[in-house]
Amino acid sequence: MKIKIYILLLFIGSAAYASRHALLVGNRYGGSFQPLKYVKNDIADIQTALTRFCGFDDANIAVRIDKSAKELELLLHEFARQGSSDDDLFLFYFSGHADHESLLMGNTRYPLADLKKRLKSIPSQMRIIIFDACQSGSFTRYKGGTLEEPFLYKEGNKIKGSIVLYSSSANEYSQESDMYKNSVFTFHFINGLRGCADISGDKKITLSEAYQYSYNRTVSSTIHSTGGVQHPGYQFSIQGEGNVVLADITVRTCGIILDQDIEETIVVLGSRKELTADLSKEKGTRIFIAVNPGTYEIYNNKKEVSYKTKITVRENTIVTLSNDMLRKMRTIPVYAKGAERRPVIFGITLTGGFVDFNLSQLATQCNTQYNDFHLLSMTPSFSFPSGVFTGGLGLEVNFRNDVQVYLSFDSFRLKERMDYAGTVFSPGDSLSYPAQLQIHDTLSCQSFHLGVGYTFHHRILKFITLRAGIDWIIADFTVNSVFTNSLYSLSTNTTFTDNGFLVLPEVGATFKYTFQAPFALGALISYRLQTGEKELYSHDDTGYPLQYSFSGVTFSLFATYLLNKR
Repeated sequence: MKIKIYILLLFIGSAAYASRHALLVGNRYGGSFQPLKYVKNDIADIQTALTRFCGFDDANIAVRIDKSAKELELLLHEFARQGSSDDDLFLFYFSGHADHESLLMGNTRYPLADLKKRLKSIPSQMRIIIFDACQSGSFTRYKGGTLEEPFLYKEGNKIKGSIVLYSSSANEYSQESDMYKNSVFTFHFINGLRGCADISGDKKITLSEAYQYSYNRTVSSTIHSTGGVQHPGYQFSIQGEGNVVLADITVRTCGIILDQDIEETIVVLGSRKELTADLSKEKGTRIFIAVNPGTYEIYNNKKEVSYKTKITVRENTIVTLSNDMLRKMRTIPVYAKGAERRPVIFGITLTGGFVDFNLSQLATQCNTQYNDFHLLSMTPSFSFPSGVFTGGLGLEVNFRNDVQVYLSFDSFRLKERMDYAGTVFSPGDSLSYPAQLQIHDTLSCQSFHLGVGYTFHHRILKFITLRAGIDWIIADFTVNSVFTNSLYSLSTNTTFTDNGFLVLPEVGATFKYTFQAPFALGALISYRLQTGEKELYSHDDTGYPLQYSFSGVTFSLFATYLLNKR
């Protein structure tokens, strides 16, 4: 069970305050619960949003991570004593574990009732609290209260009071996302502040716009997740009138404008394929998204057709994206934790590499067959290289559960020619006559690899697939020799063949990177296991069966063409 209490709302514009102060608290650990992965990311991204878009000064933001309940109590007491004034805005944010009664901070607990009292004692004109947490709705339910519409205020005087946003209801789980590298609600809320929630197009994000955007995106991102649907909510207690503006991006001079002709689903990816923006847009409006300088890929899905383009945003530059800049593509990627349903991917692979093996025993056996020629001053010596270059084709199927099935084929051929000169002694005239031996040998091997693999889904190891299977090696070995004897003026031609197959277990790993869809490049290293030299199965020989050892390492590079099937 995870809780993240995420507090964040910024008022800029007609609701002005003398200064803004924030306390950002995160704790990855909570009793026996599993440690959270993205608490630090949540706090860092919240702090960035506050300073860039919401008028906060870094000097007025306090950050505490993995502290105890006692340390939090002392810090809140300090804020209540001197951290703010009646004309300030105070924002509290917590990301961590909790249940319906307490914040869970390591092995300590901080009761929600005490938290309410401490926050209420801080003498700020406006207090903003956001919970991104399991059962975070319990904070608002603890002393009752009703939900009223806090978003429609006329412009006018300052407002005062408190606003609470929470990421899930009192009986729901709040969820983290490996895709977003944040908790789900936090990611969408910050994304809204950067411009994605600007439905009116005035470059000012109101509380209503930010809440509605993050609510809709959080629900859609968790509708198919194992943790269940996550419903954000709010509670408020406000006096006075004023227009509540969370973020003002009119001062940003670096970003992307989605022009009026752009419509429906928009996904923006950064240079490292990280999700930067995710929104739906109606035709006829213009939306500004504040981004850092860099290169971005933009996907647009409308009327079941997907489009794509790549743009570069430079320092102090705003790039306007229009419909004619988009190019039609085959598919658009889906980025949602839990709701994501990755496709079955078929791949056709072209490989080339180096195969290592030890055929010294085979060479020894062949030398034995020609051992008698040393009487004619000839010593045939067979030798095989320790490895050879090979090439082939393959087919792979990658399933949604990260399991892969593969079938591949490769082959190689070794050829050798040996020429020897010797003499034949004639007892009749006690003379020696010249003799010659020519040997041609060829070893042809075709290998079929069949097995299964598992691809890691970790952000660092996601390019690696571990594999295990069998290697079916079909071998054909032919030795042809011609012996010429000048004493009797004759030539003898002898052919020896041995063919069949061996089946060996094989383990390996691949590294594959999709550099430009649908093409991927990668490397494979595998090991064939054979306990000792063995005869070929189903051999058909004209002499006696030989023994082979194909144990060794294969290293190859490959290029894959990926075919997606949804």
